[in-house]
Amino acid sequence: MTSKTPGAWPVDDPVDLDAIEAQAEAEYGAQYMQAQAEKARRHHVFASIQQHLTEQPNARAIRSVIRRYKADLDRLGDAVIADKQSTETSQ
Repeated sequence: MTSKTPGAWPVDDPVDLDAIEAQAEAEYGAQYMQAQAEKARRHHVFASIQQHLTEQPNARAIRSVIRRYKADLDRLGDAVIADKQSTETSQ
């Protein structure tokens, strides 16, 4: 029996994450890997928002934060759309 517990640092045989990513990309394709990256990014964004909401003291404050997020997201989306449209027309 070893003196290390599971998950202890440093590990004896570290995993080569770059090799695993390359193997997955070869096996599943770049499109699948892009979809997984987008899914992970979305998860991180929503986890961050959820954490911010749980820090609010009551339901009223939570709803207020949600309204501000919605308004900010609408403004951001409109700005990105306007930018894309101006780029498309200039080409």
